[in-house]
Amino acid sequence: MRKFYSTTMIAVFLLLYTNELINGQSKLDGFALLNPKFGLYGSFKGGLPGYVFGDEINFLKNKMIFSLDYYHCKFTFIGSKVEKFDQFDFLFGKYLDYNPFRIQFQGGLGIFKGITYNESEKIFTLGIPLKIGLKYLISKSISLGFDLQANLNFKYPIYMPMLSIEFGELKKE
Repeated sequence: MRKFYSTTMIAVFLLLYTNELINGQSKLDGFALLNPKFGLYGSFKGGLPGYVFGDEINFLKNKMIFSLDYYHCKFTFIGSKVEKFDQFDFLFGKYLDYNPFRIQFQGGLGIFKGITYNESEKIFTLGIPLKIGLKYLISKSISLGFDLQANLNFKYPIYMPMLSIEFGELKKE
C-alpha cells in the first residue's frame, strides 16, 4: 500500500507540474508536501471513537486545491480486539483566502479498507470523502489547522475531526 501511495503521489505531482511547463503556462500557486494530521474518528453507525493519523499532499492552482491523502484509524478494545481502517483518497475543491486564514472545501473518491471491532467483517469499498478545513497561515510556508472529514460509503461511513500542521509553499506573498 505504501509503495502504491508513493508512486501515485509522484505521478500526480509530475502530471500537474510538467503539464504546466510543457504548455508554457504559469506554475503552481502553491503546494504542501507535508501535512500530518491527528485526531479522532467515529462511525455514523455508532460505537466508541478511536484515533486517526495520516498525511496529505496538496497542490494549489487558481483557487483550486488537489489533494492526495492517507489515513490510518485504530481503536483497541479491552482485551485484544482491535478495529483498524486505512483510507486512501484523491480530493479536489476550492479554497478561499482571508488573510491569514484559509478555508478549504473538498470532495473526491477514495478507497476504504479495514476490519471491524468484532472481527466479523472485513471491509474493502469505495467511498466519497468530503472535507472542510480551516487553516491559520503562520507564514508563507507553515500553517496550523482544523479539518473535519467524512468518508461516506455503504459499509462503514466515518467522520474524522483532525488537527494539522502544513509545510510547503502555501502562498506567494
